[in-house]
Amino acid sequence: SDPSEFLDSLRFEINSREVYVFTPKGDVMSLPQGATPVDFAYAVHTEVGHRCIGARVNGKLVTLDTKLNNGDVIDILTSNAPDASPSRDWLGFIASPRARSKIKSYFTKERREESIEAGKDAIAKQLRQAGVPLQSLLTVEYLTAVADDLRVPGINALYAAVGEHNASAQSVVEKLIALGGGPEEATADVEEELAVGVKAPRRRRSSETGVMVDGDPDMLVKLARCCT
Repeated sequence: SDPSEFLDSLRFEINSREVYVFTPKGDVMSLPQGATPVDFAYAVHTEVGHRCIGARVNGKLVTLDTKLNNGDVIDILTSNAPDASPSRDWLGFIASPRARSKIKSYFTKERREESIEAGKDAIAKQLRQAGVPLQSLLTVEYLTAVADDLRVPGINALYAAVGEHNASAQSVVEKLIALGGGPEEATADVEEELAVGVKAPRRRRSSETGVMVDGDPDMLVKLARCCT
């Protein structure tokens, strides 16, 4: 067969797998066949995708799972709300690898942050149950040592491991207490710090004269001359 015909058919095959759409400013964007406004939003910018709440195609409001066609003009509506975020439902209809990757990354990061917070809470609760003051053991030095011992890369990874139940809060607390020299030592350290921070009662200057009120050593009443 004619090589040129083969190349033409190959180009047609390649091109038919894509759809060419326009931004409101007239810029052309290439997306996979079956792409939706969500795919378009992520092609523009990751944050536009994350904050996408609606779309207009050729000036008309459409649902986010609408399939785009060649020549469509897409206008993405976004939210400025601080908690604006993608939806897991989008994974069921998007077509572009970029959009899928960005959405999955978002939820992976979100899950990790939730795990870190859950781990912090679990360790703090376990320390309180053990009757050991938190401030004496939740130090960077001790937490890093425990993370190294459990072979996790850092303090946040330690919290995440506890939050995801890959490590127990009890075992972490036991290691922290051991590093602090035992529960008695940890408690004693905090009591010493508190004692140092207590202010001595203010002493009344010897030059101050007057009648002391019974039951209140800090109250002094001066008598007028007519009463003396």
